[in-house]
Amino acid sequence: MKQELTQDERLPSIVEIEKRLNLRKRVEFLGKVIEEFNALIEDLKVLSKAYERILSNETDLPQDFSLQKISENLIH
Repeated sequence: MKQELTQDERLPSIVEIEKRLNLRKRVEFLGKVIEEFNALIEDLKVLSKAYERILSNETDLPQDFSLQKISENLIH
């Protein structure tokens, strides 16, 4: 009867099995976080290139460029 109540030492304990399952869940979760982070990095690259183009276009504008001068020229 005593043998039936004791666990075979060769088998992993319930605690060990739970630890492994929790680790597996954590690895899956962190894998998803990494995927989402990589997608955000790609979005940031696109935004960065767009911002770079805007800055480039801004430097190509004449030095005396102003909205007031444009509106004055349209009126006259």
